[in-house]
Amino acid sequence: MLLITLNIFFTLTSSSTLTDFSTDQDALLAFKNAIIVDTNGVLSNSWLTNTSICDWNGVSCGIKHHRVTALNLSNFALHGKLTPHLGNLTFLQSLDISSNNFIGALPAELSKLRRLKQVNATSNNFTGEIPRGILTNMSLLEDIDLGFNQLSGELPSDICNNAPKLKRLFLSVNQIYGNIPRNIYKCSKMEELYLSRNNLTGMFINS
Repeated sequence: MLLITLNIFFTLTSSSTLTDFSTDQDALLAFKNAIIVDTNGVLSNSWLTNTSICDWNGVSCGIKHHRVTALNLSNFALHGKLTPHLGNLTFLQSLDISSNNFIGALPAELSKLRRLKQVNATSNNFTGEIPRGILTNMSLLEDIDLGFNQLSGELPSDICNNAPKLKRLFLSVNQIYGNIPRNIYKCSKMEELYLSRNNLTGMFINS
């Protein structure tokens, strides 16, 4: 009976791990399929289904569960849009897609990544509003770098309410408008704040 129980447990555990691993692979393949130009062939030559995703260019995995923990595609000369499937990389801690040619909106699904500590999407051509959840509901996020894009909209009034670890917020050179949130001082860990070359008004008030 004990042997049977152990076998059942092992089978279920293995199946769960395989499913999770498959979820990460599917998310990355969806990302790849949304790329319309891979100038240097970085993804087309490396992101192949007959190899482990942990060996793919720009992908890092955790040692224990072999789930994707970091995606560093900076300066890969990629053109395309970001797929919402990135929100399925539930173990992701760092996302760096800076200095490419991404267009369109930042997917709201990025707000689902509760382990995320760093987002760097600077120097692209993103448009639309910054997903509200990224600025207001990411408890582990330390670094948000979205400068040099074409992002618009207003900053949420409750920015930093649920981002207690935020150290760096770089939003310079966009089209963000409205008032600077009065309670931005609540980002008690903030070390660097860059909001220049937008259309913001108001002043910082520490009450």
